Amino acid sequence: MTKKYSYLILFFLFSVIFSAEARGEEDKAFFRQRLGEFITYENPKEDFTCEVDTYFKYIPSRKDKAASGSISIVQSAAEYSYDLKIKDTLPLQLGVEAKYTGINNSTKLKLPSSLTLAAFGAEVTLPFFTIKDNYFRINIAPSLFGSKWNFRASSFRLLQQYFIISQPNEYLTLLLGVAVFPDFEDKVLPLLGFIWEPNDKISFNIIPKNPNITYFLNERFGFFLEGDIDLGEYEVDRGEEKNLVLKYSQATTGVGFQYNINKNSQFLFSTGGVFSRYLEYRDGFGKASIKNGAYIHCQFQVRI
Repeated sequence: MTKKYSYLILFFLFSVIFSAEARGEEDKAFFRQRLGEFITYENPKEDFTCEVDTYFKYIPSRKDKAASGSISIVQSAAEYSYDLKIKDTLPLQLGVEAKYTGINNSTKLKLPSSLTLAAFGAEVTLPFFTIKDNYFRINIAPSLFGSKWNFRASSFRLLQQYFIISQPNEYLTLLLGVAVFPDFEDKVLPLLGFIWEPNDKISFNIIPKNPNITYFLNERFGFFLEGDIDLGEYEVDRGEEKNLVLKYSQATTGVGFQYNINKNSQFLFSTGGVFSRYLEYRDGFGKASIKNGAYIHCQFQVRI
């Protein structure tokens, strides 16, 4: 981002903060960013301050489309987040995340045994000037993308999200904005979607990057359809070559269930297909396109 653009963003933020303090309104957009998602999920029924979110995903070995050999993937991640209020009015969420992608590779392409991510995030929700039930959200996430938990100064990235939340009624939420990825090949991604909860049984979360539709049989048990896009650019070594950028991308679609153990914790399990998978060096010297396959995903969440 240019300095001129950064100054405009800061001016805008000071303006909406001043407007929020002048109005003294309590924020109504109770949305929390979940692990691995760009934006939000449905309104929580309870008010929690801390959250621990962790998942494990296994993708069995599949062959390279263009060469001999195969690749299997194991992923795990954990995030801790904490909510507080600025001057008892403006919601602020702080979070720490770690993600591990293990690679079992038998192709001729030289790949690291793992890709690792460490990130700190700060997310604030502000009233959108004086427009009722409209909010502006900014998320800044200083992040390190490397391999084997070996991070260098050049692996630092300042990921950003800016978007507007509009709530025309109690059942519908609209989202519009952008995600910014400095030093990535694709530096800007539009954020567009909606969350619709017509009743207590069903919710439509059609949002990047993890759209899902959930139907609850009762207060404890529900089924869902989900999609997900996982992408990243990591700084790795390839033999004697240092600080090369390795792109990792995959998309999944599947079905699963959610079990609410109690009001503070829940367990999610899903399985389905994985496609559009590849690992590619940005210097153009090496790419593995992996055949479509299946995945198993387990996730556990505790809120206090």
